[in-house]
Amino acid sequence: MNAIPTWFKWLLIAIWCGFAFWRGMYVGEQNERSKWLVKTALQTVSNQVELAKKDRALRVLENRIASQAVEISTFYQGVMDENLKRKDSIIARLNNRTLRLSVPVSGPAATCQGAGSVSTSNQPQAAGETRAELSDSAAQFLVGIGAECDAEVIHANEVKDHLAACRAALEQQQFILKE
Repeated sequence: MNAIPTWFKWLLIAIWCGFAFWRGMYVGEQNERSKWLVKTALQTVSNQVELAKKDRALRVLENRIASQAVEISTFYQGVMDENLKRKDSIIARLNNRTLRLSVPVSGPAATCQGAGSVSTSNQPQAAGETRAELSDSAAQFLVGIGAECDAEVIHANEVKDHLAACRAALEQQQFILKE
């Protein structure tokens, strides 16, 4: 005599098969999930390594740009200092009367009595040309204006060189980021 009914045996077998099927699905799901997690982690590490390389290259580029900007500024500061020295030298020569500035004038030669003293300057004088010597203040003013104009040109060239360096750096940066 059998104490366990047949239908109960089939029910236990069905429950056991269901549990085995569920356990197989659960293990398979966990296996796939772990594969996906490993793949994602490897991709993240790979991305971080790539970003670290790009970041390192960008830092090198940044340092190079900064040193290049300092070099450009230092060069043009030297040019500006040279311009200022040249202006001061010319003004000193004007004050010492070793340099005279004159302009050509139209009209009778008798009105320009000081034209004979101008011939000692370094300026060529055409034959028969009438010249008038500038006053000290006018000569200093014109030299100052010329030096200011030179300073603006020097500053514009410095800005142009900085922009060219920035443009080159931007192209390098875009190349680094595209890699």
